[in-house]
Amino acid sequence: MGARTVWIIKTSDEHALHVYGHWAGEFKITRTQRALAYARGRWSDESYCARIFLSQLIEDDWDTETGWGMMAGHPDSVMFEEEYVPVTLDVIARTITVSGRIMTYQEFLDTEATELGGR
Repeated sequence: MGARTVWIIKTSDEHALHVYGHWAGEFKITRTQRALAYARGRWSDESYCARIFLSQLIEDDWDTETGWGMMAGHPDSVMFEEEYVPVTLDVIARTITVSGRIMTYQEFLDTEATELGGR
């Protein structure tokens, strides 16, 4: 059991960090919007944006042994089981893709979570 979900943080056409949250799927879209908003001051700095985004996804769970995982790989690889909407943050293009819908960061933040298939 769980609410398994994955975020892909794309850092180039060939590389991405796949982040797995075992209990993070239920509020995936709102969690993603909050994390991206928190990183706003570093949207133009790919490495800092990715780190801040990741830190905000995981929040206070950095010291736990379970609940979160990550693997580096190709952006199109399937590393973990997804039970919710697919989300890819592209820090180079400064876009976010939700269920195949590509948006700028600001467009994503301006869209209601329910419109994106989440809450």
